[in-house]
Amino acid sequence: MRKRIGEFLVEKGVITEDQVREVLKHSQRTGLRFGDAAMDMGLLTREQMISVFGKNFAVDFFHLDARYFPEVTRQALPIELILQSGALPLGLKTEFRWFRKRKILNLGLLDPSRKDLEQLIHSAKALATDLLGEEIHDVKLFLILADQFLEVLDEVYQVSDSQMREKAAQKESALDGTLQMFIETQSLS
Repeated sequence: MRKRIGEFLVEKGVITEDQVREVLKHSQRTGLRFGDAAMDMGLLTREQMISVFGKNFAVDFFHLDARYFPEVTRQALPIELILQSGALPLGLKTEFRWFRKRKILNLGLLDPSRKDLEQLIHSAKALATDLLGEEIHDVKLFLILADQFLEVLDEVYQVSDSQMREKAAQKESALDGTLQMFIETQSLS
């Protein structure tokens, strides 16, 4: 059974059960998610959230489902970059501001805390602009799970589990480290 964020924070000694109830009421009134509501009330700081949940806490989670993978972004990045960076193009968003429109690429990452993140974002913007024929102005990052990533690779990009295991077995292959580790762990079980 999954724990709720409030239970987890109580377990870690960050807030009390009474504070959890207050945050839940505030969350219902304001429409804020639990962590945002607790920070809004001053019960938690961003630093506390990062110390409890890790550096990826501020990145939104994206649930992948290969059946609904957007057709428009399937060709946004080459498969080689997808495999070596652990990044999937999740869709495009058009944002309208002051008579200008901006295209934003939603990019799912297995590891949003990677050291070469800025370089990856720059490359993804440039490649997506070239491959899609539309200028990409910005990139929004999402955290994605390795098992869902592999499902999309299989069903959308026709890269099978067996092909991925073969790539992972070749230690010199250009696979993202998180993906490599996940495949090796799955092979052991």
